[in-house]
Amino acid sequence: MGHKIKLGQLVVDKVSGLKGCVTSKTETLAGVVQWGIQPKVDPEKTTLPDGTNIDEFMLQVEDKGVSEEIPDEDTNVKVKLGDQVKDTVSALEGIASEKHIFLNGCVFFTVTSNRFDNFGKAIKRIVNHRLLELIEKKPTAKSAEARPSTGGPTRRAPKQ
Repeated sequence: MGHKIKLGQLVVDKVSGLKGCVTSKTETLAGVVQWGIQPKVDPEKTTLPDGTNIDEFMLQVEDKGVSEEIPDEDTNVKVKLGDQVKDTVSALEGIASEKHIFLNGCVFFTVTSNRFDNFGKAIKRIVNHRLLELIEKKPTAKSAEARPSTGGPTRRAPKQ
Protein backbone atom coordinates (compact mmCIF):
# COMPACT_ATOMS: atom_id res chain seq x y z
CA MET A 1 0.00 0.00 0.00
CA GLY A 2 1.34 3.42 -0.93
CA HIS A 3 1.38 6.16 1.65
CA LYS A 4 -0.20 9.53 0.96
CA ILE A 5 1.75 11.14 3.80
CA LYS A 6 5.43 12.02 3.31
CA LEU A 7 8.13 13.11 5.70
CA GLY A 8 8.39 16.90 5.82
CA GLN A 9 4.77 17.62 4.88
CA LEU A 10 2.60 19.91 6.99
CA VAL A 11 -0.44 18.00 8.23
CA VAL A 12 -3.44 18.36 10.50
CA ASP A 13 -5.01 15.70 12.74
CA LYS A 14 -8.66 15.35 11.67
CA VAL A 15 -9.82 14.80 15.27
CA SER A 16 -7.80 17.13 17.50
CA GLY A 17 -6.89 19.80 14.95
CA LEU A 18 -3.20 19.47 15.88
CA LYS A 19 -1.05 20.92 13.09
CA GLY A 20 2.60 20.23 12.50
CA CYS A 21 5.40 18.85 10.37
CA VAL A 22 5.77 15.11 9.75
CA THR A 23 9.16 14.25 11.28
CA SER A 24 9.06 10.44 11.49
CA LYS A 25 7.27 7.32 10.34
CA THR A 26 6.78 4.20 12.48
CA GLU A 27 5.73 0.83 11.06
CA THR A 28 4.81 -2.06 13.37
CA LEU A 29 4.67 -5.83 12.99
CA ALA A 30 0.87 -5.55 13.14
CA GLY A 31 0.89 -3.36 10.02
CA VAL A 32 0.08 -0.11 11.83
CA VAL A 33 1.66 3.02 10.35
CA GLN A 34 1.96 6.11 12.53
CA TRP A 35 3.52 9.44 11.66
CA GLY A 36 5.40 11.61 14.16
CA ILE A 37 4.01 15.13 14.15
CA GLN A 38 5.98 18.08 15.54
CA PRO A 39 3.88 21.21 16.16
CA LYS A 40 5.47 24.60 15.48
CA VAL A 41 6.96 26.62 18.32
CA ASP A 42 4.69 29.31 19.73
CA PRO A 43 6.63 32.60 19.34
CA GLU A 44 5.40 33.61 22.81
CA LYS A 45 7.08 30.58 24.43
CA THR A 46 10.67 29.38 24.63
CA THR A 47 10.07 25.63 24.68
CA LEU A 48 9.45 23.23 21.83
CA PRO A 49 6.01 21.60 22.17
CA ASP A 50 5.95 17.82 22.50
CA GLY A 51 5.44 15.90 19.30
CA THR A 52 3.05 12.98 19.02
CA ASN A 53 2.43 9.94 16.81
CA ILE A 54 -0.84 9.75 14.89
CA ASP A 55 -2.31 6.99 12.71
CA GLU A 56 -1.98 7.69 9.01
CA PHE A 57 -5.71 7.65 8.24
CA MET A 58 -6.30 10.44 10.80
CA LEU A 59 -4.03 12.91 9.00
CA GLN A 60 -4.81 15.36 6.23
CA VAL A 61 -2.03 17.00 4.21
CA GLU A 62 -2.15 20.80 4.29
CA ASP A 63 1.08 21.68 2.50
CA LYS A 64 4.18 20.04 1.03
CA GLY A 65 6.30 21.77 3.69
CA VAL A 66 9.94 20.73 3.34
CA SER A 67 9.11 17.28 1.90
CA GLU A 68 10.99 17.97 -1.35
CA GLU A 69 14.19 18.72 0.60
CA ILE A 70 14.19 15.51 2.65
CA PRO A 71 16.98 13.00 1.95
CA ASP A 72 15.98 9.54 0.79
CA GLU A 73 15.62 6.74 3.33
CA ASP A 74 18.87 4.83 3.93
CA THR A 75 18.87 2.02 1.35
CA ASN A 76 21.50 -0.10 3.14
CA VAL A 77 18.96 -1.47 5.62
CA LYS A 78 19.32 -5.26 5.79
CA VAL A 79 16.90 -5.84 8.70
CA LYS A 80 13.17 -6.27 8.17
CA LEU A 81 10.29 -6.23 10.63
CA GLY A 82 10.04 -9.60 12.37
CA ASP A 83 13.73 -10.50 11.96
CA GLN A 84 15.63 -11.77 15.00
CA VAL A 85 18.49 -9.34 15.65
CA LYS A 86 21.24 -8.50 18.12
CA ASP A 87 22.27 -5.00 19.17
CA THR A 88 26.06 -5.02 18.77
CA VAL A 89 26.47 -2.36 21.48
CA SER A 90 24.30 -3.69 24.34
CA ALA A 91 24.20 -7.35 23.17
CA LEU A 92 20.39 -7.27 23.54
CA GLU A 93 18.78 -9.91 21.33
CA GLY A 94 15.19 -9.82 20.19
CA ILE A 95 12.74 -9.24 17.37
CA ALA A 96 12.74 -6.12 15.19
CA SER A 97 9.21 -5.13 16.21
CA GLU A 98 9.00 -1.54 14.91
CA LYS A 99 10.76 0.37 12.14
CA HIS A 100 11.33 4.12 12.58
CA ILE A 101 12.30 6.39 9.68
CA PHE A 102 13.28 9.95 10.51
CA LEU A 103 13.30 13.26 8.64
CA ASN A 104 17.07 13.00 8.08
CA GLY A 105 16.78 9.58 6.40
CA CYS A 106 18.05 7.59 9.41
CA VAL A 107 16.42 4.21 10.07
CA PHE A 108 16.10 2.70 13.54
CA PHE A 109 14.37 -0.43 14.82
CA THR A 110 12.74 -1.19 18.16
CA VAL A 111 14.28 -4.44 19.36
CA THR A 112 11.89 -6.29 21.67
CA SER A 113 13.59 -8.92 23.81
CA ASN A 114 12.10 -12.03 25.38
CA ARG A 115 13.66 -10.82 28.66
CA PHE A 116 11.64 -8.79 31.15
CA ASP A 117 12.43 -5.91 33.49
CA ASN A 118 11.54 -5.77 37.21
CA PHE A 119 8.01 -4.62 36.33
CA GLY A 120 7.29 -7.56 34.03
CA LYS A 121 7.58 -5.57 30.80
CA ALA A 122 9.58 -6.85 27.83
CA ILE A 123 12.92 -5.08 27.52
CA LYS A 124 13.00 -2.86 24.41
CA ARG A 125 15.67 -0.70 22.82
CA ILE A 126 15.52 1.61 19.80
CA VAL A 127 18.67 0.97 17.79
CA ASN A 128 20.17 2.36 14.58
CA HIS A 129 19.93 -0.33 11.90
CA ARG A 130 23.72 -0.12 11.34
CA LEU A 131 24.28 -1.41 14.88
CA LEU A 132 22.08 -4.48 14.41
CA GLU A 133 23.38 -7.92 13.55
CA LEU A 134 20.91 -10.19 11.75
CA ILE A 135 20.55 -13.48 13.64
CA GLU A 136 17.66 -15.01 11.71
CA LYS A 137 15.37 -13.73 8.99
CA LYS A 138 11.66 -13.65 9.70
CA PRO A 139 10.09 -16.91 8.53
CA THR A 140 8.00 -16.36 5.42
CA ALA A 141 4.32 -17.20 5.67
CA LYS A 142 3.20 -20.22 3.69
CA SER A 143 0.62 -19.60 1.03
CA ALA A 144 -2.98 -20.53 1.79
CA GLU A 145 -2.81 -23.38 -0.72
CA ALA A 146 0.15 -24.96 1.07
CA ARG A 147 -1.60 -24.96 4.45
CA PRO A 148 -3.71 -27.96 5.42
CA SER A 149 -7.43 -27.37 5.81
CA THR A 150 -8.56 -26.58 9.33
CA GLY A 151 -12.00 -28.01 8.77
CA GLY A 152 -13.45 -24.59 9.52
CA PRO A 153 -16.38 -22.80 7.86
CA THR A 154 -16.64 -22.88 4.07
CA ARG A 155 -18.99 -21.45 1.45
CA ARG A 156 -18.89 -24.62 -0.61
CA ALA A 157 -21.09 -27.62 -0.07
CA PRO A 158 -19.12 -30.72 0.92
CA LYS A 159 -18.36 -33.13 -1.92
CA GLN A 160 -20.04 -36.50 -1.70
